[in-house]
Amino acid sequence: MQLLAIPMNSKTFFQSAGAILFLCFLGCRENINDDSITFTTTVTLSVSSEGILGDNSVEGLASLSSTGRFTAFTSQADNLVAENFSSYTQIFVRDTLLGTTELISKATSANGSISNRNCTSPNISTDGRWVAFVSEATNLSEYTTERKRIYLRDRLLNNTHMITRNKNSADANDNSEAPSLCTLPGKVRIAFASDASDLLSFPVFDNNSTKDIFYRDFIISSETLNGTEIVSRITGTSTGPNDDWQTSSTSTSENPAISNDGNYIAFESTSKNLADTTLFPNLYTTSRIFRREITAVSPKTVPISLQDGAFVSGSNDPLEGLNPCISADGMIIAFQSADEMG
Repeated sequence: MQLLAIPMNSKTFFQSAGAILFLCFLGCRENINDDSITFTTTVTLSVSSEGILGDNSVEGLASLSSTGRFTAFTSQADNLVAENFSSYTQIFVRDTLLGTTELISKATSANGSISNRNCTSPNISTDGRWVAFVSEATNLSEYTTERKRIYLRDRLLNNTHMITRNKNSADANDNSEAPSLCTLPGKVRIAFASDASDLLSFPVFDNNSTKDIFYRDFIISSETLNGTEIVSRITGTSTGPNDDWQTSSTSTSENPAISNDGNYIAFESTSKNLADTTLFPNLYTTSRIFRREITAVSPKTVPISLQDGAFVSGSNDPLEGLNPCISADGMIIAFQSADEMG
């Protein structure tokens, strides 16, 4: 989920008793010491285009477009759209301007087959056109093995694209999850976590036998994918065929969040060597937050979940951090922590 500054006359959403609700902010004064906020209306989003309330629960978190017009969410309800007769959780998008609800988790075409397994983790683009999600379906691509894959739905052209293809454009060899996307000129950039070991091409290999963070670009004009790049690495790049602890994370990395400009990815990891390579092979017992600058000549990975002050190796180890959200320019990262940061 992306962290967005809330402007005047904008909106946010929350979940209540299984229903996605939409809360409209009329205005908020610049003086942060003045808590006067006027609320106007609260609207239920998990309804059909005819306004019928969903007959089953909403699962997980929703994802909001930048203007608040579109909300992507997960639900097991079978009465939100006419074509859904499935008992599995599906992905939907609610258009609050037109008052319509659309099924997202289906194969290419407007009348594509509905996913035959659970779908989760929707992430919608700022303009509402693109929705990335996770599905274990065996009917959304040419691959019929039940496995968690990342898909990208183009709401304009009604096409569904499988993102987690390996270096040979075939099915990746393990599960993937937690997509986070941004739109750039001519492409959609998708960050995700994966246990797959065959996503990377020579000379970079993924030999650390743990979950890593990756990203890849979907080229809009040709509907093709660029090569997959790895994110959960120490500062710099791996240039040799033998990927080892000097560049590779030593433990699980997950829950990426990409900035809207596509330059930064925040994520959580229990790998100590992302902060200090001298700490190998020790691991953190709980996750820490890191940020990777992926477009730099020498990509930088820096610890984020710190107490006040700059990171100094050996003197202020990163503290616990979970579930990062990142601002549009990548300069602000919010996260959960049980540790005191101040």
